[in-house]
Amino acid sequence: MFPRYHDLAAKTEWTLAPGHRVSLHALHALDTLRFQEKGEPALHSRYASDSLWLRWRAEWTGGRASETVVGHSRLGWRRDGDGYFDQRLRLLLHDDRGLDLATLRSDWSLPVSPRLLVRAGAAAQRGSADYASSLLREETVIRGAGGGAQRGAGGGEGRGRGTGGAEEGKHPRQRGPRGGQK
Repeated sequence: MFPRYHDLAAKTEWTLAPGHRVSLHALHALDTLRFQEKGEPALHSRYASDSLWLRWRAEWTGGRASETVVGHSRLGWRRDGDGYFDQRLRLLLHDDRGLDLATLRSDWSLPVSPRLLVRAGAAAQRGSADYASSLLREETVIRGAGGGAQRGAGGGEGRGRGTGGAEEGKHPRQRGPRGGQK
């Protein structure tokens, strides 16, 4: 088993005017795993995320304050497998999934008295998901008493794409052979 992990983060900030600051943030993360045992197929997986967001913080007259953030994130998952079980039975696997998400959020605060602060805010999101998968798996040959042979192979392919707002946000699903999920 060979795991690898890394993260990168960056931030820059500007003061536009007294009490008004804008910052740009970026974050990247990547995890990979390679796994293979003797006589087994090689399996590789990759999980990545990238986020970029812009943040505006403001202090207004009368103690009022606000923060507004707009951002985008991309998440990706990929699995690949290729090889043979005991040098006889073939496995070929490909699974690729992704999620894109755009967000907007704004929060405000207003001091009503020295002991009372009112806060309010709003947020909106829009996202889409996609996937593609395929699987080829050979199975053993069984010979019956009558000399006939049966050879089995399993596999299938799937593709999908979904979009949705904050309430819709459901990922697409597709059924494979014999009702199994891909």
